Amino acid sequence: MAGPALASLLPQDGSRKAPSLLGLLEAMALIAGLLLLFWHGVHALQPAIHVHPALAVLFPLFAAAALAALLPLMMFLSFRQEFAALHPAWPPHYLFLARRVFGALVRNNQMKVSAKEL
Repeated sequence: MAGPALASLLPQDGSRKAPSLLGLLEAMALIAGLLLLFWHGVHALQPAIHVHPALAVLFPLFAAAALAALLPLMMFLSFRQEFAALHPAWPPHYLFLARRVFGALVRNNQMKVSAKEL
């Protein structure tokens, strides 16, 4: 049994919408929220490290998680024209954005992304 046919998130006819101010505000709010979340997590981890020093291994994991969560939003802000129809605060759009960004990074050997690769 086939699932429902979903419409494409990006226009297929070559027409481009102007980037919305709402998408910009959503991305900035998500960036601020994620930075606050990771800052709080690091500061909550510090007292536990005094008791269990081996927990210091979690600091690089926090940094990697922060980069992985923030990179799609930074790319959204950098290439707003390419993702004009997306709203990053909506989880399916954020996952679509993350899949496109990380897919472009994996396909490129130099870990650089241009607009045509997205």
